[in-house]
Amino acid sequence: CGVPVIGNGDVVSSADAVSLVRATGCAGVAVGRAFLRDPWLIRRIADDEAGQGSADDRRTFLRALAERSLRSGAPLRRNWLIECVKLAFGAESEEFRRAIRGNGGDLLSAFEKR
Repeated sequence: CGVPVIGNGDVVSSADAVSLVRATGCAGVAVGRAFLRDPWLIRRIADDEAGQGSADDRRTFLRALAERSLRSGAPLRRNWLIECVKLAFGAESEEFRRAIRGNGGDLLSAFEKR
């Protein structure tokens, strides 16, 4: 019985996951930052679907993540949340610009549709 190996690295779509498994024979695939851009990526991989979450989907997901952190009493790490916004929308996006101008709970404004 061998040790299962998990493939990792630049998996941003269902096709990437399938390619990684085929190329390496790995037992599974890990996703990281791509999950922030597409919170449904794991479901898409499991269902072998193409596509990416819409901007509204990403806003909803990140806002819920930030709100849950604020409600839990855990300190909201501003830099971490800004990085999440950057990964989800890109460094040139209006959402990212609003996030870096915000502070604390004001970071939630980055997730408002304009």
